[in-house]
Amino acid sequence: MTESKTAPKKMSTAQSKAQPIGRAARPKAGARGMYEDKTQSDIPRNAAIYVRVSTAEQVQGYSIDVQERLCREFIKKHKPGWAIVEVFRDEGKSGTNVKRPGFKGMLQAVNEGKIDAIVCHRLDRFSRNLHDILVYFKLLEDQKVFLSFADEQFDFSTPEGKTYFNFLAIFADWYLKNLSRETKKSNSSMVLTGRQNNTPPFGYKKRENGVFEIIPEEAELVKDAFEKYATGNYTAVKIADIFNAKGILTRRNLHWSKESVRTLLQLDFYYGAVKYLDTLHSGDHQALISKELFEQVQVVRKAHAMKPRTVTEKFDRIYLLGGLIRCASCGCNLRAQGSREHQYYREVSHLRGLECPDARKSFPTEIVEQQVGDIVQGFRLPRGWQKEIRTALNPKVERDHFEQERQELLTRLQRLGDLYLEGSVERKAYLSSREELNQSLKAVTLLEPAQVIETGKMLESFLQIWPLADQNQKRDICHLMFEWVEADMQTARITRVNPRKEFTRFFDQNPMLIHVPRGGYAPKVPFSAR
Repeated sequence: MTESKTAPKKMSTAQSKAQPIGRAARPKAGARGMYEDKTQSDIPRNAAIYVRVSTAEQVQGYSIDVQERLCREFIKKHKPGWAIVEVFRDEGKSGTNVKRPGFKGMLQAVNEGKIDAIVCHRLDRFSRNLHDILVYFKLLEDQKVFLSFADEQFDFSTPEGKTYFNFLAIFADWYLKNLSRETKKSNSSMVLTGRQNNTPPFGYKKRENGVFEIIPEEAELVKDAFEKYATGNYTAVKIADIFNAKGILTRRNLHWSKESVRTLLQLDFYYGAVKYLDTLHSGDHQALISKELFEQVQVVRKAHAMKPRTVTEKFDRIYLLGGLIRCASCGCNLRAQGSREHQYYREVSHLRGLECPDARKSFPTEIVEQQVGDIVQGFRLPRGWQKEIRTALNPKVERDHFEQERQELLTRLQRLGDLYLEGSVERKAYLSSREELNQSLKAVTLLEPAQVIETGKMLESFLQIWPLADQNQKRDICHLMFEWVEADMQTARITRVNPRKEFTRFFDQNPMLIHVPRGGYAPKVPFSAR
């Protein structure tokens, strides 16, 4: 009996693009766990008492003094090693929000290390909002601060209470990861269809339909860079020098540097791949080089890197604004660097052959990262915002507004070019102004109401995620929301931020920010100087 052989089914174009084709040359850093075991509670502690009543409870005669007395009795009987150092009170304040003077004062005392235990009468005195409970339980756990209740069945400073707390922590971790996954769906869906949702790399431009198209002159330069480097006779510095000698600028109108050439040489995009996280998929764009040439370049890169170096202990460095933050004086990207104890954003234009009045200056990463966190959490979406957007986004009105704004920017670009050719504007000022106008032009987008609403839902998720997020997740949020973040090197203050175009409508409504004529959004009230 002869066996019949069935020919394998041919996959569709979409299916073939969805199949991974390899691992990215620059893998994504791994995430750390959020929760760890803490020490036991049988040691002396500095405790604070927190008491609260709402306006309605005051009317009903609910006594804040009674709460304090019961908390003191609880500590005396059950926590003899705990010393009461302060009492925080909120009278006439609702438990559904955390904007209470006493509550904020208590958290400040925690951050300053003045207290490492908190006692409340009941859980609803601490908060009536489940999300806030999870957020602040997580914060207190990170600070190794114990939380106990005088009139509840659980006490988070005991082994039994710790078990219950861990249950809440697991729930919070699941809640956070689930929201984080939702924010990445749009990027992954584009990659699986062969497209990448980011700025076109050097050598390409993006059409209005989202397809990447080759720029012939730049494409030749990319091919030349790969071919030269593959010989082993050229370094990234030499290639940068060649580009700069020809007067060729990067996408951001900056001179080429060792770092920018290294980045170019590691882009899998050039041989036809698109990346999601660490996985590569076939792209629908035209490749500039062969995969064999790309792999040969990676071999040469590793050979160049195999030089004697100082041996140091490896550790994870997670910079929220790496690749986003730039100097307010010269517009160049800052370099993120540091050790296990200290991490900085540093101005390094002098290493790139450029001039900047703030060259070599730096500031600790946590200063501006706290400021960008304040901006993210400053968004307030009003109730019924989806209905308002559907009403406001009249297709014809939006299209007319889009065309008008676009033509105005194109006219300004033309006028700027004329002034430069006439000699009325110096080259440095011309390049800077042209970059800002191009950024504004890219931000002008005609979005459908459904797209804007999806972005709004993503923003709502960010507001919930941020207080619970680890550094990896916060970095992802920053890269999803911002095109760039500008900081003053003298004061370590964020001076401007530029959102990704789909978020622009919501940045207009952030009470902390104001749109500025030269592009982007500036804080209405400057952040405190360091």
